[in-house]
Amino acid sequence: MIKRSVKKKSIPKKLLLWFKIFITSSLCVYIILKADWQFVQFAIQNANVLLILIIFLGMLIDIALSALKWQTLLNIHGIYYSLGTLTKYYLIGVFFGNFLPGTIGGDGYRIYKTLNNPRSRSGAVISIFTERIFGLMILLGLGLCASVGSFLKRGDNISLFGIIFSTFGLLVFIIFVSLLFREQTRSWVFKKKYIPQKIKSLVKHVDDYRRQPRAFIKFIGISFLFYILLFFCRLLLIYAVGESCPVFSFVMVVMMSTVLGAIPISLNGIGILDGSFIYLISKFGVTYESALMVMVLYRLLTLLLSLIGGIFYFFDNDQKNKFMPVKSLFKN
Repeated sequence: MIKRSVKKKSIPKKLLLWFKIFITSSLCVYIILKADWQFVQFAIQNANVLLILIIFLGMLIDIALSALKWQTLLNIHGIYYSLGTLTKYYLIGVFFGNFLPGTIGGDGYRIYKTLNNPRSRSGAVISIFTERIFGLMILLGLGLCASVGSFLKRGDNISLFGIIFSTFGLLVFIIFVSLLFREQTRSWVFKKKYIPQKIKSLVKHVDDYRRQPRAFIKFIGISFLFYILLFFCRLLLIYAVGESCPVFSFVMVVMMSTVLGAIPISLNGIGILDGSFIYLISKFGVTYESALMVMVLYRLLTLLLSLIGGIFYFFDNDQKNKFMPVKSLFKN
């Protein structure tokens, strides 16, 4: 009976994985078939290699900023790791997210590596949750400002949609966070017996952010810096393939494609992120083939970051627990 129930539970996960594979492969085939590959070949031959190297360096710095954000949140919960250690874990997380999508994922690996800290297991989980939620809120906020700027300059429907898209997303997140930080909400959660103790423990740790507002403001500031560098690197990719794009419109497109790519219906956002970026940016003067090249370069540079993370993983000195996450990947 136990074996049968385990099999039944694993079936939906397998179906979801196959669904993601279908969506990802279908979108990738469509994107590839639509391109003029003679033009793509020309773009590859004329790409600015120096700019690409600068972009890769910027992406590495952004990884370090991500680790710094993570470290700041962990410190708020009384969990302390060196920045170098967290940067290594983040790179390994990128490796897991790109080579083993739909299984443990980068966030799962980062939680796993910090979960058994001497201070708080719940803090290790909620720090990742907070990083993602507020990261999306900041991205939507910057995207809203850029959408307004793009609409004032161009008056086009896509910029108007960008305003509606980012405003709606921000309202959803603001309402959610406001409810989470309300004393009445937390009191209601603690009173309900049917709510698991793990959820109550996570909600309890929300108070840590209230007690350390300066550290939380520091996290917000680092997040802004992270996204500014992210936008800058992506814009340089446009220049690297010999194209240009209005800055406000570009930031808006990156915001919308990134949020859409975060919807868990494809493997690591492949197809959704790429297709939405290519479609939207082509409305602002960038050719389809150049936009495709931008995403190909972005994926290749991310792949290179993943390989660096993979090297860190396979040469990790923690031999006892090293392969435990990999084993758990194949249980489903």
